[in-house]
Amino acid sequence: DFRMVVGEDKAKVLNIVKPNIAHFRELYGSILQENPQVVYKIQQGSLEIDKSPEGQFTQLMTLPKTLQQQINHIMDPPGKNRDVEETLLQVAHDPDCGEVVRLGLSAIVRPSSMRQSTKGIFTADLGIIY
Repeated sequence: DFRMVVGEDKAKVLNIVKPNIAHFRELYGSILQENPQVVYKIQQGSLEIDKSPEGQFTQLMTLPKTLQQQINHIMDPPGKNRDVEETLLQVAHDPDCGEVVRLGLSAIVRPSSMRQSTKGIFTADLGIIY
């Protein structure tokens, strides 16, 4: 999100999550416990995610279709025209799998965050002019 780079508190998400961690555990706990790719390590208070290619492929296949298509667009060279599942299988074997997903998310979020930031700038300026 562009706003997290310019103008927003970089600890914004942490500031929201940390005081509400019990609520997040209640909300997402059962979902994570049912997910075979996630192991909750109680003593460490952390989650461990299956990073094997098979585990990553399973996780990639559960992503929203829009994000899967964006990853396919990023990773599929022009003229190759692979299907999304084939691309996701390749990404699952890539050591930079997480970075590819971040790039896909960024490509989806960036346009709307830029529009919102631009609207905010113009709205703030209009308030000053009047």
